[in-house]
Amino acid sequence: LRIALDKATPILLRSTGKLPNDVEEEVCRELLNVMGREDAGSMRTFALTVFRIVVLHSQAWEPNASLGRCIGWLQEQLSHDKLVNPAPRSMAWLAVSNAVGTLLKGTSANHTTEVVHGLVDAAIADLTSAEHRSEVRQAACALLYNTTLTLSIGDDDLPDVAVSMICAVLEGIAHESDGTIKLRRMMVAGRIIKPANDFKRGRRPSALSQIL
Repeated sequence: LRIALDKATPILLRSTGKLPNDVEEEVCRELLNVMGREDAGSMRTFALTVFRIVVLHSQAWEPNASLGRCIGWLQEQLSHDKLVNPAPRSMAWLAVSNAVGTLLKGTSANHTTEVVHGLVDAAIADLTSAEHRSEVRQAACALLYNTTLTLSIGDDDLPDVAVSMICAVLEGIAHESDGTIKLRRMMVAGRIIKPANDFKRGRRPSALSQIL
């Protein structure tokens, strides 16, 4: 991992640098090896932090590349509650949230959609669970918000994933005690009810926003 990071660090330190494919492949492969070790301990959180930075400097999300395999592994871990400790779990949410928000366009749509929908289901479960700490729930809600940025929402219908998200974020929102989570819940609902393109194009309010 140290050798791979030595190659990537000069690029990662530049705010606009993009990792060459071969360097990204090597770094992500080594990060996945570290994250997947049963005895990783605190190294898993470190690896997830580095992976989050790598995502921001990546050029694409390809399912068969190491970065795509990392995201798929994280989706499996989050969906089956295999990341129990709050620190790695919240960092995992932030990493996949960055991936959805920055890399979703221009990818292999079918496979990516399946992974994202799995992440949305797991994020809703974490958000609505009383067992998870605030930082985990905040990070899960960030994934939901970034997912709304990728949705194509028409005037009279919503994708199933959008329906699931808006029901989850609005249920019990009046009793939400964490101010950050409450704000993010409202932002998720707002992006679904009134997509950004409505403002940009001067479109009439969607049927859903008129009802609400």
